[in-house]
Parts: sequence; structure tokens; C-alpha cells
Amino acid sequence: MKKSRDGSSFSNNPEKKSARVVRLQDYQEGKEREEAMEQAARLLQQTRNLMEKNCRIYAEHLEQLDIDLADYEEEDRFVLVGEQTLEENPEVSASFMIQFNLEQPVIDIHMIFTPNGTLKHRQKLYRVINSWNQDYRFAAFFIDSDNDLVVRTSLDVEHHFEPAKLDEALILLSDLADDGYTEVEKFWVKEL
Repeated sequence: MKKSRDGSSFSNNPEKKSARVVRLQDYQEGKEREEAMEQAARLLQQTRNLMEKNCRIYAEHLEQLDIDLADYEEEDRFVLVGEQTLEENPEVSASFMIQFNLEQPVIDIHMIFTPNGTLKHRQKLYRVINSWNQDYRFAAFFIDSDNDLVVRTSLDVEHHFEPAKLDEALILLSDLADDGYTEVEKFWVKEL
């Protein structure tokens, strides 16, 4: 066995050299993985801070308009919830939910209609909803697990957030939902 200049011994054995190289590569990969995880954690925290700020801005905007919505926080999102009566169908109200995703710079908006009655003619309803989904690329329509009609859209707010843009999306979604509900309400049979 040879000695290095500092007095430590090392081997010319290729297997031992290979093992040292593998350990060094494992160490470097582990270090890179650790750095990548730290970077991901920093980015996640930046996104969380951004979305919390956007939510505060929107809450202040609503306060200025004298609009009071219920709110709650989940682990990965902050949610505002409200009710709206449809213009064309005043007897029908829709719940709406604005979700500020705390892990991605995205705001999801849902309009949820809970029709009176039991859902019938499901296949015909699905054909109507599928045609809407083809016609309106910025909104998605679907029936949820409770047989409620849901209209959903998302806003990307990574670079800039304006409360007016969220207001516009809500109005647009509400108008779509109002028009659409008239067309699909016949698929729910009222119970006597």
C-alpha cells in the first residue's frame, strides 16, 4: 500500500478506487438532491407568500365594495364562499367558491348549482355539457358527485394579480352558468 504526501495510505486496487468514486458520486448526487429539495421548498414558500398576498388584496377589494364572503383556510388553499341569485332564474341560487391555491399561483373559481329534484336523463345531460366544454375553452362544466352542476375556471396569477380580472372572471362564469342552467334544469325531475 502506498502513502500519500500527507501520510495517509491509499490503494492502487481498481476495485477500491471504483468504490471511492461511487461513494463520491453518491455524495454529490445526495448533495444535489438536497439542494434541489431546498430550492423547491423556497419556491413553494415564495408561492405561498404570493398567494396569501393576493388573497389579502382581494379581501380588501371586496371590503371596499362592501361585499362580505365566508372564508376558510385549508392546508393548501384559502377559500372564499358566497351565494348568488341568477338573473334569468331568480328562484335559483348558486354557490360560488374562489380558491387561492397556496402551492401554485392559480386561483380556481367554481359556480355550483344544486337543482331541486333528482337527476334524470343523465346521458342527454352529458351530451349538452360535452358540447359546452367544446364551445367554451376557458370554462369547464361537469356534474359533481352530489349531482350538482358545476362551472369552473382558473386564473394564472404568477406574474400579476388584479382584483378586477378576478371580478371579470366571476361575472363571465356567472353569465355562462345563468344561461346554461336554463338549458339543463329540465334534466332534474322535481320530487313531489
